[in-house]
Amino acid sequence: MESLPPTSPKNIPTMFIIFGATGDLMAKKITPALFQLYINKKLPSMFKIIGFSRRNLTQEEFMTHVRHILKSNKKNNVDQIESFLKFFMYHQGEFDTSESYTTLASYLGRVDGEWRACSNKLFYLAVPPKNYKTIFENLKTSGLTLPCGPEEGWTRVIVEKPFGKNAETAQELDILLGKLFKEE
Repeated sequence: MESLPPTSPKNIPTMFIIFGATGDLMAKKITPALFQLYINKKLPSMFKIIGFSRRNLTQEEFMTHVRHILKSNKKNNVDQIESFLKFFMYHQGEFDTSESYTTLASYLGRVDGEWRACSNKLFYLAVPPKNYKTIFENLKTSGLTLPCGPEEGWTRVIVEKPFGKNAETAQELDILLGKLFKEE
């Protein structure tokens, strides 16, 4: 993959953290979409995909899981798959345990240190709606959603639909998001 100039807006250091990284949404949509972005050279050179899940997997087991997802499409080039896997890391954790977020924050901080950059962080919730509130609160209390600089390093939270079980729970989640995070 060719390197973009440091000043290019397409080369902004970015970490994409996926909660529920061993689930169906990761296998069916997220991984194939990210792979296509990689193939089309749309990812920054400083890019990490951190899979966060409750399953007790090693880094190699997670890589095997991602490799299997990509190899299920016979059109995918094996060499490109292996090259793409360098972006992946695995973080085992419980959605409702603050320690899981503390160790995640520590890892993200180490990556920023290695890159000597304040990276953008995108938190993607590919989990059932019953987990949203817990994850929102833990992201907020852990400080993970705080930008690491005034001009760089934004954070975003993406929530997969359905958003709540009904109109009432959707409104509750919307109010909670408004209290926990600044909408820009």
